[in-house]
Amino acid sequence: MRTSLIVAFAIATLLSTLSSCTKKKTPRLNSKSTDSYFKFHLLSEPSSYDPAHIRGVSGSYLFNNIYRSLFSYTETLGLQPEGAKNCNWLTNTYLTCTLEKHYFSDGSQVLAQHYINSYQRLFDPKIKSLQAENFIHLKNAKEILSGKKPPKDLGVISKSPLELVFLLEKPDPDFLYKLTSSATTPLKSNPLFNNPNQIISFGPYVVESANNQNIILKKNSHYIKNTERPPVQILFVENHLTALALFETKKLNFLRLMFTEQALRLKSEPGFFKSPLARFDYIGFGPKLKNKPQVRKQLTQSLDYNHLAKLLLADVRPGCPSLLPKLYDQKLCHNYKPTEIKSFKDSNLYSFQFSKANGDDILKQVEWMQHRWKKHLKLNISIDPQEEKGFYQTLKHKTPDIFRKGLPLNRPTCLAALENFKSGHPDNLIQLNSKVYDKIVNSLSSETKQQKQKILCNKGISYLLDHHLIIPMGLVTLSMIHDTQFENWNVNSLNQLDLSELKLTTKLKE
Repeated sequence: MRTSLIVAFAIATLLSTLSSCTKKKTPRLNSKSTDSYFKFHLLSEPSSYDPAHIRGVSGSYLFNNIYRSLFSYTETLGLQPEGAKNCNWLTNTYLTCTLEKHYFSDGSQVLAQHYINSYQRLFDPKIKSLQAENFIHLKNAKEILSGKKPPKDLGVISKSPLELVFLLEKPDPDFLYKLTSSATTPLKSNPLFNNPNQIISFGPYVVESANNQNIILKKNSHYIKNTERPPVQILFVENHLTALALFETKKLNFLRLMFTEQALRLKSEPGFFKSPLARFDYIGFGPKLKNKPQVRKQLTQSLDYNHLAKLLLADVRPGCPSLLPKLYDQKLCHNYKPTEIKSFKDSNLYSFQFSKANGDDILKQVEWMQHRWKKHLKLNISIDPQEEKGFYQTLKHKTPDIFRKGLPLNRPTCLAALENFKSGHPDNLIQLNSKVYDKIVNSLSSETKQQKQKILCNKGISYLLDHHLIIPMGLVTLSMIHDTQFENWNVNSLNQLDLSELKLTTKLKE
């Protein structure tokens, strides 16, 4: 272990030196003692503190602890009331919520109107929030987005100061999950998002200070759960190897991501754990292969998925959906069929693009596939790793021949995954345009019975696999490690960090 610490620290020192050469500041601890702070890292500072524009890990780890809404979610307890005392469906399109008596960080009471402010703001054309699409089934939502009606006509109203009513135009089985979103946090008028330490919020923490090196969070004394929450420090660290070195030298208390090599080395250490995620990561095929179903079929059947699973130490093998196992029939997977492999006389050079953000783990996957496809199919496939921002810009404007897409879900449901391949969806990168598939997803989007939801989920997955439109990458499980001197925090399958019950152990207090 001592040798690994020295190596890791040397890596961190080298990276720090390189960073200073490019005039980028390295993370620095706050001037006052942070021994009792719970410390974790993000790869970059948030581009905005506006909950209407929350995206990515910063939204899950930082803003989930500043902004709370009507519900929260954990794997063990499911949906739990947060701002709501209870919510009840009077019909399948009429939801009424009674609010708990809660307070903002300035001590003023949270009222139904503050939630209405938030929802109307999401639909304000000046805000241009992508989060509005999650609430497209609210009454008048489509007309508001098209400019035919003003945001005040949105189907979110109040019957009394502590009673909130949602009016939907059609049933939405995922609607309660959507009420966990930090984007729907209650808002006072004229929020000061440009000044983080002046934001009045409803959540377990508020921003004490923020700069381009770190963020300090202090407990919101008006948040009624757990008044013993210790302060939090979030460091901006440019890569996960540096973060590992900081954890091993006790400058971080929580490491949210380890690659396979690091996980193998640290899996016996106290505080190591694995967290399954609600995702739908996949290998997709672009326009060059759209009209070549036989080539796609051979690409999917020529991979030995069990061998790849061993290489990646995967809990659920690639070729199977990344969904949580309880949502679908686990027999729905691509299978290796060596007896059906055929070589193609195809002179095309296909490009396989992917993001370098997840380091060697993804590179190993892609190189392994490239080798297998060359060996079995005689296809020429070049691999093209790209910086994360550049890769997603590429996906927006021109879909690559073959690409690996990481697809985190904002709710732990099958619909959250399958809707991404519906006609006209902005994330439909495989450009699927199928009335049959759309009908399945439309039925799923209004089905409220769990058993029928699973049947429709199986149909949607089967369509994608039977037509060889994607290669799903199996259940994604993050390897994490934490300092055992902190307890009562939680990471759910949506990769949201919840520090509302965070405590120091007695040992550290003493």
